[in-house]
Amino acid sequence: MIELVGTTLQTDAMDSDVPCIGFCNWKRISATSHGKPGNRQTLTQYNQMDITPIDDCELESNHTHFVLFDDEIDNVENIQSKRGEIERQLSKTLLENKTVNNENHSKSVFRNTVPIVTLLLGGNITTLVVICEGLKNETSVVAIL
Repeated sequence: MIELVGTTLQTDAMDSDVPCIGFCNWKRISATSHGKPGNRQTLTQYNQMDITPIDDCELESNHTHFVLFDDEIDNVENIQSKRGEIERQLSKTLLENKTVNNENHSKSVFRNTVPIVTLLLGGNITTLVVICEGLKNETSVVAIL
């Protein structure tokens, strides 16, 4: 099932700009020397990455993007908190400034336009924590069994 979803993301979703974002600590991948903070190098795109599992944490190759945190955000709770903040911010779209009360005053108005959906294909106790946190924030969960 995971392979089927991955193939669909790679062939169908990539042309539709459907992001599938993974969140992890930077030290979880073996390619850290290619873009380590402080290494003034341009952005590098990886089509395939060498993966080094640490504490049963692997980068899922079916994600279209990754957000990698530095060592200051290493535990699962901090990563999940930041993940929620980032998801909520990415789901908002800034609309044009709107006139308030037909005067010359304007304000920026945000509206949720992109739904946040968690796709559950398997996992471990960390996955359960992510799902529970998402449900607290009213994030939809699609479970594929």
